[in-house]
Amino acid sequence: MNLKLYRLIPPERIFVSRYWNRPDIVSIAEESFRTNFPNAVYKNETDKDNWERQEVFSSNISINGKAELLAELLTDSEPGTYLVEAISISENNDTTEAKKYFTLYSSASKHLLGKMLNWSMVSKSKAEPGEVVQLLFGSAAKKTKV
Repeated sequence: MNLKLYRLIPPERIFVSRYWNRPDIVSIAEESFRTNFPNAVYKNETDKDNWERQEVFSSNISINGKAELLAELLTDSEPGTYLVEAISISENNDTTEAKKYFTLYSSASKHLLGKMLNWSMVSKSKAEPGEVVQLLFGSAAKKTKV
């Protein structure tokens, strides 16, 4: 199996989420759109498939049974948005591909990942009575109220 890890470079602008689907036909010039709607998505700027990629790791590996991959590499990596791609070719030359985007962050860091209008993370999805659940949130926008 060929395994690749990329660090993604997000756009420099802060975007608000779309309230509607992307239009099939763009009827406003990009410059005019940016002037009138500075934080709106014009085309597909927030689509992670279009972001610039920096290759962090690439290797052909063999996995037998359970395996923990990239743990040591990610421990020393800087926070951000990442993409891991795995491509496997069987003996019959059938190709299987998988890709997964994920966010690497540190709860101790005071810096937000990229230019996000709002970002949040919950430390646990389920908790028992008496357990502590941590909510992390932030914004790249200045003078934002929570």
